[in-house]
Amino acid sequence: MVLANDIPEPVHIKLDNQVPTLQEYSYALSELEFLATQSLVRFEPTSALPVVKLICGTYGPFSPPRKTYVPLWLALCLYEHDRGRILLPEWMTAEALAKSVEEEQKFEGVFSSIHPHWMVISKILIEKTGQDIPNLEEIKKSLQRLKEIRWEKMRRGVSELNPYHLQTNNLSYMEINLIRPVFVKAMQTLRKINPAESTAL
Repeated sequence: MVLANDIPEPVHIKLDNQVPTLQEYSYALSELEFLATQSLVRFEPTSALPVVKLICGTYGPFSPPRKTYVPLWLALCLYEHDRGRILLPEWMTAEALAKSVEEEQKFEGVFSSIHPHWMVISKILIEKTGQDIPNLEEIKKSLQRLKEIRWEKMRRGVSELNPYHLQTNNLSYMEINLIRPVFVKAMQTLRKINPAESTAL
């Protein structure tokens, strides 16, 4: 978590309590979605398909009920053409998310380890394949709770920033993107307070 040391006077940098939406970020959502959809997911075909040769790799042949790993974007394409189903990532099951929420609450100042694209992937899968996801409402609640807890940790962390150290271990790409503008503003404020120490870094 972000640490604070040797700040002459308290520095108050406000971060709203409300978790930002996926429209409030530095990079375009389409850019983050592109990166997230390169992640591998398990796909279970319902019909035989030949090998798919792409620049990014070769996938298949697809023989039901044999499960295989493919990029999320390819899995979505096959799913939308009724060629099989996308299996929920292990970290996104109701049990796994409940455990993540528990760990997030237990360890104050530390972010639990979760998929680096968890926010975007979960959003895409719920929107595109929600009807096939078991315990969907429970999963939605856990995801929302996870966002709220982690956002509160980031909010507290920003108020403790110092010009020497900024730790963002286990933050997802989306979370880093959401917090980036605040971090930049915070660091600029701190450098104005300690200009000599900041230039020595």
